[in-house]
Amino acid sequence: MAATGNNPYSMMLVTDNPGGDWQKGDVLIGNWNDANNVNFGQGNLLTLVRNGANVKQYTLSAQGNCATNFAGSGQSVGTGLGLTMAGAYLGRGYLMQCSLPIAIPSGSSPANNSNTASFPGQPGCCMIVNNQGKIVATYSGNGINGPWGMAVQSDNDGDNFYVWLSNVLGQQNNPNDSNKGTVIRYHFKLPHSDGNWKSSSGGNPGTIGQPTTLFSGFHSTPSGITGGTVGPAGLAFSQQSGCLVVMGTVSGTPAQAGKMYKICNAKQTGGGQRQDLKQCQGAPTPFKCGNGCNGPIGANFIAPGIFAQANGQDGCINAYNENGNLLGSVLIDGNPANGNPGQGNLFNLIAISQSSNNPSLLIVDDGQNAAFLNPAGSSSAGGRKLFDFMA
Repeated sequence: MAATGNNPYSMMLVTDNPGGDWQKGDVLIGNWNDANNVNFGQGNLLTLVRNGANVKQYTLSAQGNCATNFAGSGQSVGTGLGLTMAGAYLGRGYLMQCSLPIAIPSGSSPANNSNTASFPGQPGCCMIVNNQGKIVATYSGNGINGPWGMAVQSDNDGDNFYVWLSNVLGQQNNPNDSNKGTVIRYHFKLPHSDGNWKSSSGGNPGTIGQPTTLFSGFHSTPSGITGGTVGPAGLAFSQQSGCLVVMGTVSGTPAQAGKMYKICNAKQTGGGQRQDLKQCQGAPTPFKCGNGCNGPIGANFIAPGIFAQANGQDGCINAYNENGNLLGSVLIDGNPANGNPGQGNLFNLIAISQSSNNPSLLIVDDGQNAAFLNPAGSSSAGGRKLFDFMA
C-alpha cells in the first residue's frame, strides 16, 4: 500500500521508555491527508520524531475493523484511512490512533476534488499501534462515528486507562439532524507483558468495551467531509480537578467562532453536568490576539489548572484557567503589523513539557502542513515567554 500523508493532525508524546523503536520524549505524528490533498490521498503515515528530526515513518493499513467501517454507496479509494487528531500515547509502547476516512463516489475525478463536501465521511475506526509501528488491534462501532479528538488518563496502575473521544459525524444516519456530535468515554485495559490483545468482551486486556456518553446533541458536520469539520474537537483532561475541557467549532454568529465546554467528574459514570465554559468571539477589527477562542480546535493542559487552545480561525493560541478566564494570548500565524492577520491555520497542540513558568508546546500549522516546537516569535527564544502572564 502506498504511503500518503504530509498533513499533521495527531501528535503523541512518548512518556516512558518502552523499548522497540521508541524512546521517552519521542513524538509520533499522524497525518490526515496529503499536503495538498491531491488525488484524494488520505493519510496513513505515522512519523516518529526525535529531537526535532524525522527518525522513521510507519505506513498503516486499513485492516480488521478499519477495513469494514465504510458505509453507504461511496467507493473507498486511496489508503482507506484518514488519521485524525484523535490519537494518544497510552503507555508501555502502545498508542491509540483513530481514523475518519472519506468514500469517493464512483465517477469522481481525482484531478478535480474541490467539492469534497459531497464525499461521504465514514464512521471510522480506532487502531492500537505498538512500538514497532504494527497494528495490534482495531475497533469500530461502539460509539465511534467520526472520531476527531482524544484525551487519555491512566487509572494509576499503568494497566487501565480512561479514553475520551469526540465524534463529529452528525448526519451519517439522519440527514435532517445535524445535532449528533458526541463525546464518549471508554475504560480501557492495556495487555500485560505478553502483548496479548484479546478480542472478547468483558474487560479482558486489549478490549475497548462499551462507551459512556458524556456529551450529545452537539452541532456536528454534515456527512460530507471538508478540511475542517464542525463539531466537538479537541479534548483536554485536568488531573487536578478531574474535569474534561471540550473544544467546539459550531456554525453561528460570529461564523464558526465556536464555544468551549467543561464536564467535571469526567471519570465518573455518566460524568457531571455539562457547563458552558466560554462563548467564543470572532477576530476583532483591526485584528489582534487577545479576543480569546475563535474556532477552537486543539487543546491541552500546559500547567496545573491552565490549558491552552489553538484557534482555527485567526492564528492565535490562548491560555485559560479552568473557570474560563482568559490569561494570555499569543499570535503564532500571521503578522498584523504588516496588515496580515492570522491565517486561521492553527490546528492541534500538545505540551512537550508542562510548566507554570514556561511550557514547551508542539503546535500544528495546517497552512504549512507542519508541526513546530516553540514557534519563532512566540517561544522562549531570546528569553521571551510563550505567555507574558507566566512568571
